[in-house]
Amino acid sequence: LAEMNGFYQDMHLLLHTALREPCANVVPEAHAHGLPCLATRIDGMPELLPAASHKLLLEPTQDLDAYQELGASGCPLAPWVFDPASDTLAKPRFVAPTACAEAILELLSTGDAYEQASIRAVKLVRDEFLPETAMGRAIRVLDNIVKEGRGN
Repeated sequence: LAEMNGFYQDMHLLLHTALREPCANVVPEAHAHGLPCLATRIDGMPELLPAASHKLLLEPTQDLDAYQELGASGCPLAPWVFDPASDTLAKPRFVAPTACAEAILELLSTGDAYEQASIRAVKLVRDEFLPETAMGRAIRVLDNIVKEGRGN
């Protein structure tokens, strides 16, 4: 898309049900536009959503055989994903379409829940993803490494 601002302005939320997602740029982008994000609880996704928004993380409970039955392409997938709930590698699974629909309805049917998720999304970007914030964190980590003598 040539004009991402217009793309996000036409949306009410982002549904990101990836089978594998170590670090999704689309989530902070959507959050910067005030869009709550419903996403699969896999790989690094929980780190991209504030703790108060973890109810927006959807559990991948369905085997990939069922994914193929729903019309998924036969493209090869990574054999493993990181399962943050068990802190282990696991076979990829997908979020049931009914779970997606229920989560969307729950978020949009309660104006306060939607508004709070939107406010948290913008705050998360401001607090965690702005370049000056990320750079400040990186500098503090490097300073601690040097102070502890691990840089030698």
